[in-house]
Amino acid sequence: MTRLVEVPTQFDDRSFDQFAASYAQAVDGERLLFDAHAAEWASPYGLVGLLAAGEAAARKGERPLLTAPANPDVVSYWARAGFFREAADLFEVHGKVPKVKVAVESEVLLPVTPVRAAEDVHAVVSTIQQRASAILSSELGLDPKATMGFAMALSESCQNIVEHAGTGGWVAVQAYNWRRKLARRVVVIAVADAGVGFRHSLEPTQGRRFGERWGDAAALEAALIQGTSRFRDPGRGQGLAGRNPQRHRPHRHRAALGRRCPAEGRVAGVSWIAGTAHHSGTSSRERAGGAVEAVIPHIMVQAVLQQAVAGFYTDLVTRPTGRAVRENIERDLLPGTVAVMDFTGVGCLDYSCADEIVAKLVRDKVKVLLLRGLTDAHREAIEPVLAGAGLAVLCERADGALEGLGASEPAPALLDELVERRLAARIPGGSIRLTAA
Repeated sequence: MTRLVEVPTQFDDRSFDQFAASYAQAVDGERLLFDAHAAEWASPYGLVGLLAAGEAAARKGERPLLTAPANPDVVSYWARAGFFREAADLFEVHGKVPKVKVAVESEVLLPVTPVRAAEDVHAVVSTIQQRASAILSSELGLDPKATMGFAMALSESCQNIVEHAGTGGWVAVQAYNWRRKLARRVVVIAVADAGVGFRHSLEPTQGRRFGERWGDAAALEAALIQGTSRFRDPGRGQGLAGRNPQRHRPHRHRAALGRRCPAEGRVAGVSWIAGTAHHSGTSSRERAGGAVEAVIPHIMVQAVLQQAVAGFYTDLVTRPTGRAVRENIERDLLPGTVAVMDFTGVGCLDYSCADEIVAKLVRDKVKVLLLRGLTDAHREAIEPVLAGAGLAVLCERADGALEGLGASEPAPALLDELVERRLAARIPGGSIRLTAA
């Protein structure tokens, strides 16, 4: 028996509930026919949602049928957007489908793209940064720096598929004129999968806490508002919950960095800065006159990234990538050490990598971490992760001054630690500078 599921003529997030209600009436064993012959328009949301429905239907029974849009302009757009390339593996497609290349013009910022593994997320982030800059700045009037935040949001959404769905999914991004609702130019990001869903993912750890209130709405509240994850790792849940608007602003201090020392056969991307110290916890060697010369690790994050993962990446996205980078860094770090971490050359940094690299190093390995080479987008990823964990680091500004980033309470103690170890000294005016070798 075949059940008809009508695809709305205007298929977007507003009409998806109508589509889902029709799909939900199907029973196991029925073959589904998704009828899109009357479709007049579909947003990226509609396209990836239809693919997810097709995958779910195929898992329940016979391969579903799909009638292509009859309107030649509509079916041509679906083809250029990459929909039929993905649909061929899921549906038995009926109707005339044009053989056109997937679009490379600016309106289709990212054609329908499968997301199955962390490597796919890297490709998506790289592509979107290349294509989105002109649209976001010249057409939408946004600061060009917004492209990085745009890419970070996309990364976190795609990672949710890889880590939680239990299956693959799709992402698509398009810019178009939304005359019906806003009469303005918009950019739409759509990510969809036919995975287990928020409720089933969180139920083992959160169901009892919510009690009778537990359901789909409560699961969304836990994930999107409370930042809850099915993983017990304290750094999880940052991506979907997003930035906390009530972030604490840390204390600000000033310092000047000392000179660099050459690397001594350690992990690529890790060299050393010299200074005087009397405190244990950093690598050190005796100097003339009985002073101790401290050797402070200087970590070039981009260089470590190239060593830690296969492929040439400049973006720090996905938790497996962050974990690989952190594990490479940890090889040469003593517990309780002071280290400098340089983000020069790093492109997009998402919450997951900020947690894996910065927060976990501060929590588990490094006593004082000084960051340099940060962009505003890097700060936007790092600050809420640290603040949420009650942690802080020191950052070097362009003028050489140091300021806290993260939770405000620990920041003064970090500078006191540098002074106590004689890696920094207070100078007239209250500034603190690292001591040169």
